[in-house]
Formats: sequence, C-alpha cells, structure tokens
Amino acid sequence: MKFFSPLLFLLVALISSFAQARLARNSEVPLLVKKLLRETHVAADGSSREKWHWVLRVQRPEAREEVGARPIRFYKNFEEVKVLRAGTRTQGQWTEMSLNDLQERAVTDESPGFSSLHEYILSFSDVQEGSEVEFEYEIVTKRALEPNFWGQSFVLDTGAYDELQWKIVSEKPLTSALQDPGGAMKMQVNKNRTQVLLKSVKPFSLALADEDEPYLSNQKSILMMAGFLSDWKSYGVASAKAFEQKAQGALAKKDEQFLGKVKVEKDKARRIQMVLKRISDRFRYFGDWRASEQMYVPRSLDEINRTSFGDCKDFALVAVKMLRSVGLEAKPVWVLNADNPPGSFLYKFPTDNAFNHVIVRVSDGSQVWWVDPTNPAARVHFLADSIAGRDGLVLDEKGSDLQKIRALKAEDYRTSLVAEIWPENVGITQVKVKSDYEGFSPVTSGEQIKLDGAKAFVQENIQRLMPPASLLRVRAEEMTLERESGNLRAYSASAEFENFWVKASTGIGFSPVREEVLERLRALSLEGRAGDIYLGKVYSHREVILLRGYRQLGETNFSCAVRSPWLDFEQKIQDDKRGLLYVSSFALKEPEIRYGAEEKRSVRKLQQDLRSCAGRQILLLQSTASSSR
Repeated sequence: MKFFSPLLFLLVALISSFAQARLARNSEVPLLVKKLLRETHVAADGSSREKWHWVLRVQRPEAREEVGARPIRFYKNFEEVKVLRAGTRTQGQWTEMSLNDLQERAVTDESPGFSSLHEYILSFSDVQEGSEVEFEYEIVTKRALEPNFWGQSFVLDTGAYDELQWKIVSEKPLTSALQDPGGAMKMQVNKNRTQVLLKSVKPFSLALADEDEPYLSNQKSILMMAGFLSDWKSYGVASAKAFEQKAQGALAKKDEQFLGKVKVEKDKARRIQMVLKRISDRFRYFGDWRASEQMYVPRSLDEINRTSFGDCKDFALVAVKMLRSVGLEAKPVWVLNADNPPGSFLYKFPTDNAFNHVIVRVSDGSQVWWVDPTNPAARVHFLADSIAGRDGLVLDEKGSDLQKIRALKAEDYRTSLVAEIWPENVGITQVKVKSDYEGFSPVTSGEQIKLDGAKAFVQENIQRLMPPASLLRVRAEEMTLERESGNLRAYSASAEFENFWVKASTGIGFSPVREEVLERLRALSLEGRAGDIYLGKVYSHREVILLRGYRQLGETNFSCAVRSPWLDFEQKIQDDKRGLLYVSSFALKEPEIRYGAEEKRSVRKLQQDLRSCAGRQILLLQSTASSSR
C-alpha cells in the first residue's frame, strides 16, 4: 500500500460540490430503476425462497456499460439461483435473452473448494439510450446461516426509483422496521405479523445532483428490515457453541512453543501484539466469511494449520485459542466492516446481513482490547476506521451481547514534524526534518521502505513539505521501524533545495498549511446541499518549523484558531532568537459530517472560520545577520 505524506495520506474523498446541490430528479439519472419487486417466502426453519423482478431504463449513454452485464451472485453452499426471464426492450421491440447460454462461474477461485461465491452474468449486448432491461430470477436459501433463524436488512443503493415493493410471507411472526427519511415508503403488517408489505407511495430519488463523488450517510438511506427475533441475546448462540467446540482443538506444536515465550511477557498489551504478529506471519487471509463451506463456523484448528490460510472466522479462532493460552479472556465478535459507517437503525434487531466480519474482544478482567487478527498492520488499542466505533456482537454460549466497539480518536493516530530551514548560499536552502508517528499507522510504510528504499520514501515526503522548491539532494539519516508490525515510528533526514519559497521582489512567502481537508472545506459549496460530507480518517498532526535567519516583513495576523465538533486547527508564528518559529496543530475528530438542518449553522461557521484563517500567508525576509547554524 502506498504511503503518503503525514499531511495528506489520511485525507481521502472529501466531497466537493457545485452550487445548488440537491437530490436528482428521476428523469436526470443515467440509470433509472423503473420497477423493483422482491417477494420473500420464509419457512419456520429459516430457509427461504425469493423472487426478484427488475426493470431498468437507460437514460444516458454512460449507463450502457453499467447495465450491459448484470451479475447475480449467490453462495452455492447454501443457495440456488434460477433465472426465469431476461431481455431488452428498445423502441418497443422486446428481445428475449437465451437462458441456455448463461454460464455459472466462481467469483473467487484462489483456493478451490474453500469459496462458494458464484455468479451468473446476464449480458445485454443491444442496449441503447432509451432501452429497458428486464429480468426475473429466484433465489432459494436451502438452510439458515444461524439455525432456525431468518432476518434480512435491505438497504437501497443510491439511485432513483419509480416503483419499489418488498413483500414478505413467513411461517413465524416477524419483527419489522422501516427507516425512510423522505417518506417515500409505507409499511403494512397483518395482525399476526406473518406478512409484511413495504411499498413505495411515489417515485423517489436517492441520487445527488450537481455534487462530485456524491456521499450519503446511512442515516439518509432507505432501510427495510424484517426478522424472527426482536433482541440480540439469542442470536448467534448456536454459532458460539460451534465456535467453542472448534476451540477445543490443538494448536500446532511450533505455535505452542512460541506461546511459551509470550507467557513470560508481563505487559499484556505486548502479549496481544506478539500473538497478532504470529498469526499475520503464519497464515494467509481469504475474504468473505460466508463464502466458505463452514458459513459462520470456522474450520478446525488442524485444518487451518495444515492449509496455512483461512477467512476472518478462522483467524479469530486461532487468535482466541492463542490469547486464552497466554492467560487472557478472548471472545469472537461479529461486526460490519464497511467504509460508510452504518447507522444505529441497522441494529434495532437481528438480521443476517448486519455483519460481514469477525474480530476478537480481549480482556484481562479490568481492561478491554478490540483486535482484528486479519489485519497485518494491526496494533493493540486500534482497529481500522472501517470497524472502530461500530456495533459488535460479542458471541457467548450463554447469550450474545451487542456492544459498542471503541471508536477511534484523533490522538490514537498522531504524527509530528519538526523541521529546521536555513539559507546557506544564494538561492540554496538547507532543511533538516524529524518526523514521529505515534499510535497506529494504518499504512504499512515499513513495507514501502523495504521495497523502495529509505531515500525514496524520505524524498517523497520532504518534497511535499517544500513546494515549489527544487530538490537538489536528500539523505535519510535514521529510520525507526516497530519490531512487531514493521510500521514506521520515526525518521530523520536532511535535504537541500533551490529557489525555496521565492516570491518575486516581495520576499519569501510562508504558508505551510498542507491539510487538504481544510482547503476543500473552505471551497465547499453548501448552498442547497443534499449530500453529507465525508472528511476522511481521523488523525492529529503537530508541526514545528524553525525558519533560521528569517524575520517578518511588516505586521501580520497569521496566528488563528478554529474549533468545531469535526476538526480543530491552530497556527501561530513567533519570534525566536534564531529566527522565526512556526507552530501548527490539526485534529480531524470525525470521519464525516452528517449534513442536516441541525448542522447547517455549525458547518457554515466552520467554513467562515477556515476562510478567515487557513491559507494566510506571512511575508518573510532573510535576516542580514548571520544565518549559520
């Protein structure tokens, strides 16, 4: 994975938009869902039969490729698919697709027999602008993932819909719920709760118009849910019992010998880290947990050891076994691993698609650690932001417990940079840099250093520090890599630049704020905005730069501070007997802004504060006194 500058690498996909942002009209979207009908029949044992009927209309040329090949994916170990009908309608002419030509294929085949994820591809070759694509298929779920349980959550994709309906008929009473912020749907439930009808009352849109890279938080999505249970305690108990049976197996002899060394380590956090590193070194990770023949239940320890690979539940089993062996309490945890944070509505009651990943909860009786054994860069006290702060179901034979996983804080990942800059000769500037990385680094920079070399890594980072100067030379002086994870903890370097911050005859201009999120928020159009704002991964950064031999040119209002629920920023410059000292601090505290009526005033104030603060420039002159070090 590529390592970016500490000022940039956690700033991804901030949404910028044009004026008058709004939800798109149904006539404006490239691909319109004219009709989506879903009918589900559920047996008392949790098996089910579903029929899906789609009608899609191509309204823009760019949608032709998207609709030209439609996959229908299913898990062959517990599902069967039958395509009933498919074809296109262009200028009123219906063209039937020959179902004899449909090919079933495995989606993942890295380890034959391990994955059961398969798909059919419906190929519509004659699609034009104005064409309609129509197809129907059945999915039969032969057995429940969790014995005698059925539950589904149906989150609508971003797009526009003319007609939508989901009908559920069950042999057992159902718990049901609907999240519908725009009032586009209605829900009807019969008296004994065995039939639920969710139906649109009008055409509606979840597509954003006039916004680049549109982003909607799950709180603004339509979410339909139904299931057998109304609380979480009994959900997952059968899988927990099966997990504990697997945990009675034996570890490999070499792993037992390794754990003997771990047991003598007094620091419990270090014990956990040693186990995580061991698992990362020993086993290869395969993805989707539902794709294996075991479904929710891991394979045996003997099988995992023999093959040296597994999915997340296999990794969790090995981790639980090892951690218990070194005197810690460890339990598997189901969680949803997804970039877009799920809302709390998804966890009103159990559904099978509320989770897609397994991590581990570790405790010594007084302290709790949440760890992900599948993450090769994982560290104690940290989970990736796609997991941290989510609801997790802690599995236990006596009853499952839905708990909130510890959220990331800005101080969990913090970087600092100390630089010294001084003029040496006419047009030549010397730089010395020391950078520290504390907490967890989500980027395995150690791997990049091994591949590209320390000099290339340092050069890439220092060049970002000094635009638009020309780099003449760079030297990596010291690198500190963490023993267990290989992540970068610190480096020091020196460099030489030409034409450093030259601003014609007015002297040298200094404006070192490089957090991209600040610039984008300053420029973001909020007028009529319909979407939310994705900021990026939380982190904090502090920067101290000594400008040796420089002084201010005139008065300045360079120093300022910004505070908000989402981010904080402060910068100041002060006289130093050696020159000028620039200090800035930045903390991104939340990954997204859920932009609604309550937030509008606060976001506008944040933007105004940033516009009056970030991007200010101070003009500098080189001191006539000696600037030698």
